[in-house]
This record gives sequence, C-alpha cells and structure tokens, in this order.
Amino acid sequence: MAALLTPPARLHPAQLCFALGAAVMATEIVSVALADDNTRAPSDVLLWLGIVLYALGVVAACVAFASGRAELRDQAKGPMSLTVAAASAVLGTRLTLAGATWAGVALLVLAVAVWLVLTIGVARSLPARLPGVGFLLTVAPEAIAVLCATLAVVDRAGWLLVVGIFFALAGIGFYVVVVVRFDPRELIDGAGDQWVVMGALAIVALALASLDLGFRANGWSTWLAHGFATAAIVVWAVAIIGLPALVAAEIARPRLRFDSRRWATVFPVGMYAAMSFAVDRAQSHGAIAEFASVWTWVAVVVWATVMAAALVFTLSVVKWKR
Repeated sequence: MAALLTPPARLHPAQLCFALGAAVMATEIVSVALADDNTRAPSDVLLWLGIVLYALGVVAACVAFASGRAELRDQAKGPMSLTVAAASAVLGTRLTLAGATWAGVALLVLAVAVWLVLTIGVARSLPARLPGVGFLLTVAPEAIAVLCATLAVVDRAGWLLVVGIFFALAGIGFYVVVVVRFDPRELIDGAGDQWVVMGALAIVALALASLDLGFRANGWSTWLAHGFATAAIVVWAVAIIGLPALVAAEIARPRLRFDSRRWATVFPVGMYAAMSFAVDRAQSHGAIAEFASVWTWVAVVVWATVMAAALVFTLSVVKWKR
C-alpha cells in the first residue's frame, strides 16, 4: 500500500495548479451530468466543491508565479497547462446553467485569454509521440465552445455562436494534429489520461450539440442547426464505439497507483454522460437519454473513487513531509 502512495520528490506549484484544473474539469462535468439527470442536490454539492478546487488552483497559480517565472514558463509549454483554460470554461458552463450568467461571462473571458496565451507555446513544443494528455489541445477549445453555446442559449446572444463555431473547429483541427502523434501503447501503459483520446471526441460531440441548441434558440438557419446536430450524433457514435476498448484496457491492466492524471479518466467518463444528454436534446433519441442517465452514475462512482484516492494520497504527502 505504501508503494501506491509514495509522494513525488518535488512538485512545482504550477503542476499542482494544472492537477487541480483537471480535478475541477472532472468534478464540474459530473455535476453537469447530474443536473441534466435532474439530480439537483448532488449536482450542487459537486458544483461548490469544484469552486473550492478552482480557488485552490488560483492560489497554486499565484504561488507558481511568485516562486519562479522561468520554470513556470517551462511548465506552461506542456499540454497539462491547458487544464486552466478548460477548467475555467467547464466551471463557467455549470455556473451559467445554475443561473450565474455573470460568472459564466467572466470565466469565458478568462478561458479565452488563457487559451490564447498558452496554445501556441504548447503546440510548438509537442513531441513526436504523445500520451493522452495531448488531447487537451482539443478539450480546451471545445470546452470554450460549449460555454459560448450555453451563454448564447441563456442570454440569446447569437454572436457568441460565431465564437463558439471558431473554437469548435479549432478543437477538431487540433484533434487531427494530436491523434497522428498519439502512441497506441498508451491505452495499456497510460496513467489515466489515455481516456482523453475518446473523451476529446465526446466533448466535440457536446460542443456540436450545444451549438445546435444555440442555433435553434436564436432562430438561426434550420440547415445549419441540422448539420451540427447530425455531426454531433456521428461524433457521439464514434466516441461510443471507442468506449469498450478503453474499458477493456483497464481490465487487462489495472492501474492501482494513484496519479493526478486519473482525473483525466473521470472527465471523459463524465463527458460521455453529458454529451449523451446534449445529443439526445438535439436528436430526441430515447435510448441515448437512457444511456446518459445510467452512465451518469458510472461517472459518479468513478469520480468518488478517484476523489477518495486523491484524499488518501494528499494525507500521505502531509504525513511524509512531517
């Protein structure tokens, strides 16, 4: 057991910030899925827990900035840094759905700014072979697209749909860039982030379906809405087809050692539920809604397992340092 909880020799505050960003993404997308499933109380609990984790991430970012800008710049060149933009967008989406539109707008501005600052450096630093974390290049812009579409529906702000289309297309483009560099061996050897290879497709489907809802809410052309709705269900189907391979890889090689990249397992699992609810709203397929409802509770169990492991690991680090 001790071997499974061995603390790292050194953790830069920026790495902690990025890990907390991944935890926020996972927590808030499960909260969104629970809200879609009309399970309000647990959804609200996860919403507030995500806010606390986000606040801790802000503190870690401030410490990272104060402790050494050169090392912070180096850390920011890795794909994990994009969890900051993605977490801001996912939290903004959940807060917008909760009625705090002002917070959604503020987090949209922050997410776009962070994405613009980080993406070029991350893209330029990509190695020849990538683990699943590389797909954050898709997840971050798609999360922004979802927030744009959600705000467009709530506030009838049609111009945000144009912004959302840009980020959705950018995310799809980055998926192509990353998937050709993805190392298939990561399905067996990955520390949890291998799930993002399909989780990235899941958030693409969510973004396309959300934009479809935005088009309809703002009275945009029917053919455009139908086109995005059709694309959403096609991407949904591809993501679903890839799900058994991810589950089989976990069964074939159980990974019991806690790693912060396990939050990159929770996020795709939760995203499968969230995207299915959104695609069902766009296409009205009852079977998809039933899958989404069942899978929401799978996501809750996975989230709770990883959260428990993270708490045990954190306590072990505190004890080890003493």
